[in-house]
Amino acid sequence: MSYYNEAIIKHIVTNIAEGGKEEYTKFFNSALAKFDAKSPAELDDDKKKEFFNYIEKNYTGDDKKESKIDKLRGIIKGIAKEEVQKLNKAKNPKN
Repeated sequence: MSYYNEAIIKHIVTNIAEGGKEEYTKFFNSALAKFDAKSPAELDDDKKKEFFNYIEKNYTGDDKKESKIDKLRGIIKGIAKEEVQKLNKAKNPKN
C-alpha cells in the first residue's frame, strides 16, 4: 500500500468515520489552500507527501483515536503484505 493510500485511510478513519468531520474538513481545506490546491490529486508526488506530512504533524486528534489508528495501520499493513505475497506467488509459482 502506498504512503498516500495509507495517509488517506488514516485521515478518513480518524476524522470522518470517528466524528469531528466539520473540524477536520476545515483544517484539511485550509491545508489545501496553504498548498495552493483544491485537491491533493492536483499536487505532484513530493508536494503530496509534504501535504500529508503537514496534516499529520499539525492536526491534533485525541489519543484514543490515535491508538485506534495505530491498530488499524497494523491491520492494513498486514493485509497489504499478504496481498503482495499472493501476487508474488502467482507470478512465481515455483517459490
